[in-house]
Amino acid sequence: MLEIKNLCYSHENGKKILNNIDFFVQDGEILGVTGKTGSGKSTLAKILNTISRPTSGKVLLDKLNIHDEFVNPREVFFKIGLVFQHPEDHFFENTVYDELAYGLRNKNVSENDIQKKIYNLAEKLKLNRVFLSKSPTNISGGEKRICAIAGILIMQPEVLILDDPLIGLDSKNRQNLIEILLNYHKEMQKKLIIISSSLEDILCISNKILVLEDGKQLYFGNITKNIKKYGFELPDVTKIMSNVSIKYPNINNDVFRVQDAVLSIREVLNKR
Repeated sequence: MLEIKNLCYSHENGKKILNNIDFFVQDGEILGVTGKTGSGKSTLAKILNTISRPTSGKVLLDKLNIHDEFVNPREVFFKIGLVFQHPEDHFFENTVYDELAYGLRNKNVSENDIQKKIYNLAEKLKLNRVFLSKSPTNISGGEKRICAIAGILIMQPEVLILDDPLIGLDSKNRQNLIEILLNYHKEMQKKLIIISSSLEDILCISNKILVLEDGKQLYFGNITKNIKKYGFELPDVTKIMSNVSIKYPNINNDVFRVQDAVLSIREVLNKR
């Protein structure tokens, strides 16, 4: 389990960025962290990856404080993977293949095993070997995002944190990346944290939500229609299903994704 207890963070000038944040993420859960710009989302991501250190409070991974209690601090980087908002911040190597190999080489994995892991992951992500030979600086924005995420996925971290992974992507790359993340999660059952100011992005992937505002925690728990009271506009599919429930009261209308709405409608039709 990843547990965050009474987490606070302040700038040197005393300004509080995070104030008493408490939540947890278990294996198999996808947590969406949302809030307006300046709510503290990216600061939280950096603390969870030990890039920044909290002013007070704890981040526990399997009951160990990630900032103090790991014998080898570098181990945290392998256990908690963070993909930044801008993919180019990740790139150091000349080819996509070498980008994916970078973390494994730092763990002293043999080149033979590295090749097997890269080709295996590339097959799952539908990346051909021509793509692996390209320079990561000469590929499209969507491909850069996938390359950056793949470089973390290949390490199989206990916790994967993605800062605004869908921002700026066209519909095709967006759907492709959503499928990649959901398939990875289904196969690996690791802890996944998606950070975004877009509720729509959060709802299409997550099954739990953390809402921040001005560094304070407004809500943590399952996604329900009650999140509307925090100023969020519910997705169109949720509004449509609410209207459908007027005629079909037994239908599950507490849905936020198109695929869940389809399942609810099919369930009602099969009972007719």
